[in-house]
Amino acid sequence: VETESVETESVETESVELEAESVEKTVEKKMAQMKAAIAKAEAAAATPPSPPPPLPEGLAIDGSAVYSLVRWYCREAGVRSLQQKIEQICRKLALRAVKWGNGLEEDEKFKDKGWVVDEDNLADYVGQPIFTSDRLYEKPPPGVVMGLAWTAMGGSSLYIEATAATRLVPSGGGGGGGGGG
Repeated sequence: VETESVETESVETESVELEAESVEKTVEKKMAQMKAAIAKAEAAAATPPSPPPPLPEGLAIDGSAVYSLVRWYCREAGVRSLQQKIEQICRKLALRAVKWGNGLEEDEKFKDKGWVVDEDNLADYVGQPIFTSDRLYEKPPPGVVMGLAWTAMGGSSLYIEATAATRLVPSGGGGGGGGGG
């Protein structure tokens, strides 16, 4: 009985060793596949991408557009909102350039101005102006004065209107007035 158990143990040990060798070979094979995949990915990352299509001629933001951005869109003390508006313009120009490079149809409103963003077509890129002119009247009418209010954006001018009002006097003399004694 002891010889049978010894033989059974040796057979089981051999089968476990064979399984371990099989697992080891499978792991080595998977590791080799992983190394090959990593090398392929690194080689793909090292090759430069194809060059982008050429940009259209005359792509620019005019100085009048920057001045209008400062005056009508960005009145804060810093330049953060100005930077955000310029980035918004650049994104829309980039989208137009990609559409142009792919041969897609161009908007009719951009045909006459081309690729230059100026004061006239600025609203197409950043929307309507946030701030409008401070002056409503060239010369204020009677009863209207101009005031100044402090705001987080620096200040704002406002018009204050005054109108004449008649004083209403209560009728009937018993109105409990001055307490004369």
